[in-house]
Amino acid sequence: MPLSVTSYGKDGMEYTLTSTTGDPWTPRRERPSTPMADFLRYHVLIRVFQGHAGEWLDLLSKTSRGNSDDARFLRWVQKKLDSDPRLLDEIRGVVERTGLWPEDDPHFSG
Repeated sequence: MPLSVTSYGKDGMEYTLTSTTGDPWTPRRERPSTPMADFLRYHVLIRVFQGHAGEWLDLLSKTSRGNSDDARFLRWVQKKLDSDPRLLDEIRGVVERTGLWPEDDPHFSG
């Protein structure tokens, strides 16, 4: 029976160690997120969750998506915010400047 253990590296990426034969564990790096997906995630983080990554992570956990690409992205963002609290203001500024989802959009839920 294959055994698998998932962990997160210092770089915020997910690593899965898998053994199918009883041989020593071999690391397999998960597929990184695409730039476009991350671009949209930044917008959702700011516009829907007002920059509160933990709230989005809680929602993902409650809907059995705690190991999704979105969750991995959010854990990475939280780690970066821990070392640079000003990063959220920078993300917010970039989201504002793109004009993709203006704050005064009638569909904005915040």
